[in-house]
Amino acid sequence: MLVDLVNYGSNLIIRAYDSSKKKLEDAIVIGVLLKQVVAMIDATEILLCHGSPQSADIQLRSALEASLYIDWMLKSELEKKAKYYYISNLRNMKLWALRYLKGTEENQLFLQSVSDLREYMEPSRVTEEDEDEAKRQVIEIDRILNQEGYREINNEFVRMRSKKTGAEAYWYKPLGINSIMQIAEEVGRSSEYIVYYSKSSEFAHIASYRDHVKFNQGKVKFEPIRQLEGADTIIQGIIGITLASYQSILKHYRYGEFSNFRRKYIKEWRDGFQNIPHVSYVEEDDK
Repeated sequence: MLVDLVNYGSNLIIRAYDSSKKKLEDAIVIGVLLKQVVAMIDATEILLCHGSPQSADIQLRSALEASLYIDWMLKSELEKKAKYYYISNLRNMKLWALRYLKGTEENQLFLQSVSDLREYMEPSRVTEEDEDEAKRQVIEIDRILNQEGYREINNEFVRMRSKKTGAEAYWYKPLGINSIMQIAEEVGRSSEYIVYYSKSSEFAHIASYRDHVKFNQGKVKFEPIRQLEGADTIIQGIIGITLASYQSILKHYRYGEFSNFRRKYIKEWRDGFQNIPHVSYVEEDDK
């Protein structure tokens, strides 16, 4: 079923974009966010086939974030939100280009920040060709950022940079959103955020010991790197998120296909989705 969902999504990217007006917002929603959902379910299938549901937790988190962005963008002001996403990305690309250019403030700060890496890692050498390419990128990005309709948004990001650290604001913050949780609330998907995003964040940020060690009667048990316990929760979550994303894209770009999608779900996917096997392990007491 996971493989089939990946194949369906890969084809949906092409069909949806073909049905769109092929503007910036369509390229971002379909070519970036929907593609991310498809890529994450593909990665989940690969990881589960190798007995690594804990690692797949991170893919689940990323898929949910992309899926929430899709719903939030399509809900209202799609063009405006897409512009903020785009400008935020351009600013980040410019930052990395400036880090390659000797003599820039960004280059000096970057070299100071990564100086400790030289103790165990050979620093990559920046060639003249690299610098020339970085200069071209900066010029091109500045040209775009100075265009009418983009200049004002870019200035907002400039004003919102942290005065203390210089850190950039997340792309959605100038739009009045402070967190992914707030986006989930606005699109009516708070439950998914609580169940999947928060728990996956624990694993991604190593905030919980439970997936790694267990304490029992004075003994410490290290959990194996590969095992299938919890795989059913990951499968259920990633399928639910993927189906929600496909429905949102179909409703917006190819509404005439939506009834066919529902029939396909009932005929081919529902039984598997509702009957995911649970794996558990029985431990033998140490003698």
